[in-house]
Amino acid sequence: MIPESEDDQLRELIYREYRIMYHVGDKNEEVLILTVIHSSCQFVE
Repeated sequence: MIPESEDDQLRELIYREYRIMYHVGDKNEEVLILTVIHSSCQFVE
């Protein structure tokens, strides 16, 4: 889950120096990538 969000359908994946944020559909059948952020940048909601 994404610490800055209370929505349990928002998730994140850390890959090397990137933070990939995505949304998981209701039945786990769909994934929507929201953003990819380099770790040197700060996420602003």
